[in-house]
Amino acid sequence: MISNSINNNLFVKKRDINMLKKITILYILFLNLLFGYEKPTLLILWSDTCPHCESFIKNTLPNSMVQEAMKNYNLININVNINKNVPFDIDYTGVVPSFHIINNQRSQLANTITGDIPPKEFANYLNKFTQVYKLYQNSLQPNSYKQ
Repeated sequence: MISNSINNNLFVKKRDINMLKKITILYILFLNLLFGYEKPTLLILWSDTCPHCESFIKNTLPNSMVQEAMKNYNLININVNINKNVPFDIDYTGVVPSFHIINNQRSQLANTITGDIPPKEFANYLNKFTQVYKLYQNSLQPNSYKQ
């Protein structure tokens, strides 16, 4: 009886995770329609048993420079201990924490970076990508080139 209860709880968690993924994708699509351009997504893969992940979460993510830089991204974070099947077309080798910038087609837009990255370096990485990405998005707009 206890074993069935545990299995039912695991099923609910997996079902909830799948529902959360679907809601996240719909939210990203809604934001794209609302703001008129495709906002890239920062996918963070981490583990609750990883000391580097814990350090990144406690020291880098709360930093004000990082928080400001992350406003230009949709955010998805996945604990790989809970969800081992990462449903994105990315360069994931199993190293955590790892950071992937993806588009709404779930394809990777920039090289993967990994490790406990200091706040200033992480904010600079995000800001530089944002600058390049906005230039790219603007180049796709009609009449963006002067003849």
